[in-house]
Amino acid sequence: ASSLYSVVHEGGHALYELHVGRELSRTCLGGGVSMAIHESQSRFYENIIGRSRAFCSVLLPWLKEHFPEQLVDMTEEQFYRMVNRSQPSLIRTEADELTYCLHIMVRYELEKQMFAGTITAHDLPAAWNRLYKEYLGVDVPSDREGVLQDSHWANGNIGYFPSYAIGSAYGAQYLLEMQKDLDVEAAVRSGKLTAINRWLEEKIWKYGCMKDPVALFESVCGPFRPEEYVAYLEKNRDLVEQTLKDVPGIEVTHAEGTYLLWLDCRGLGFESQKALDKWLVEIAKLGFNSGMSFGPEGEGYA
Repeated sequence: ASSLYSVVHEGGHALYELHVGRELSRTCLGGGVSMAIHESQSRFYENIIGRSRAFCSVLLPWLKEHFPEQLVDMTEEQFYRMVNRSQPSLIRTEADELTYCLHIMVRYELEKQMFAGTITAHDLPAAWNRLYKEYLGVDVPSDREGVLQDSHWANGNIGYFPSYAIGSAYGAQYLLEMQKDLDVEAAVRSGKLTAINRWLEEKIWKYGCMKDPVALFESVCGPFRPEEYVAYLEKNRDLVEQTLKDVPGIEVTHAEGTYLLWLDCRGLGFESQKALDKWLVEIAKLGFNSGMSFGPEGEGYA
């Protein structure tokens, strides 16, 4: 899934560049207008299209054709839940939509500290590991899976990372506007994205750098409304919450100020936390942190 969705992501970038108006070719206006707009295209295809139920219904049969033994018993519902699983992770490009912006916040905080002179490059690995533990609750085992996982800083792209978060939020508003003009779900489920591509080409791609980035976005969506992105993410969270509420023996505490759900699993009747954790991993195949991570009072929780 990691490489697959990275390909979809980069495909969004490619579509943007390939559909800039031909009259702008070989000029300084013949490319994407800003990295936030550029990342809004890649993140739109990677997540809003690529992780939708409709896209999963198209993708799974193709994957089963090429990986019949591995996916023989995989249902469309299971596949959809798998690619939308939310859990703390180490690698930004593999992060789910709910936790992705926390990865961006780590990098942004470190960039600000570097420019403020409060840390040096020598301090970055330890500072990175500390923030990953604080923001995502994960221990970083190596610099390869930590501070060295991205190429941006080595390439001099300082300050780039927030464009991913801005682009992700832009995508939620694109979807709302696009749905006014066409049946997005039906277009994706058909396996043909032509109507979606044409909409984006007409609204965004063809202009290249002819319009200011803010003016371009507002010409399509009106003022930026981050609450629309929050609402989009809450739909994903609510789906998981409702699904778990339907499981006998599990009580779910409604999440408000966090992306994590607190599950009371004592009703499942496991004799120990170890047995519960083993069942959640091997049988339920659920991404989770053991309740004991929060102290002895967390026994029986996840």
